[in-house]
Amino acid sequence: NIGLFFEKLRAGKTVSVAYLGGSISQGIGASDPNKTSYRALVNNWLRNRFPKVRLNELNATVGGTGSIYGAIRARRDVVEYKPDLVFIEFATSDNGEAEDAIKKSIEGIVRQLLAVSQPPEIVLLYTTNANRNACVRWHEEVASFYHLPALNLQDLLWKQLEANNTPFTAVSKDGLNPNDEGHKLYANYIT
Repeated sequence: NIGLFFEKLRAGKTVSVAYLGGSISQGIGASDPNKTSYRALVNNWLRNRFPKVRLNELNATVGGTGSIYGAIRARRDVVEYKPDLVFIEFATSDNGEAEDAIKKSIEGIVRQLLAVSQPPEIVLLYTTNANRNACVRWHEEVASFYHLPALNLQDLLWKQLEANNTPFTAVSKDGLNPNDEGHKLYANYIT
């Protein structure tokens, strides 16, 4: 229930937002990951909406890794810090891995986050690449089973690109990591 996170914000409590993901969440491709990545833009949006709240960011991203490695480091890199909200973004990085391994690793991350006395709110993010082949369905099955909110950024981005007849190169230089414009679009969809 993402509403619990916003109740804390409205009450003026200090909150922590964690980002667990690969290179896209890390901000690779952004001109300045600490200012123009979707992470930074979402944090700025929260700070602007709730200026009296102290918002801490936990950047638990490792470029070039998927959910299998994410599951291994979830406890050490995220759970230990007791965040209030966790964004999980591995759908694009998981492309090319076996379905069973991906489902187990995403579920492993979720279960580690939910097994604590005060579990964080969890949102799964499904980003994309030039091939439009993120593992959305496998991640979505886990999100659905645990009744977790998820944002299919892949479908949203491609729908907008197609509607405006815009090539993917307008939002990514390398076919995977978004540039500033791509990060801005992701952040807009999230907020």
